[in-house]
Amino acid sequence: MEYVNRTKVCLAIHEQLVEEKRKGLSSSKIDNVIACSAEAYSFPSNLDVDHPSPDDVAPRTQASYMTQAVMDEWPKEQLEKELTDLHNRR
Repeated sequence: MEYVNRTKVCLAIHEQLVEEKRKGLSSSKIDNVIACSAEAYSFPSNLDVDHPSPDDVAPRTQASYMTQAVMDEWPKEQLEKELTDLHNRR
C-alpha cells in the first residue's frame, strides 16, 4: 500500500504558503491546501501523553499545527519541531 509522508509535505509547502498568505491568499484557500496536505485525523494517539486541549475532545492534528504555523508565520524550524513532537507522542 502506498504511503504519503504528510510531515514532509507540510514542511515542503510551509514557506510558500506563508508567502502566499502575505500576498493576500484567502484563509479558505489556505485551509484547502492544508486539507490536501496535512493529516486531519487525531487518532491513533496515546491519550496518556497526547492530551486534548481543554476545549476539545481530541488531540491536535497536523492540520491544526499547520494552520497555526501559517497564520502566525512560524519559522519552518518551529513547525518541524511541533510536527516531530506530535509524531513522537503517537
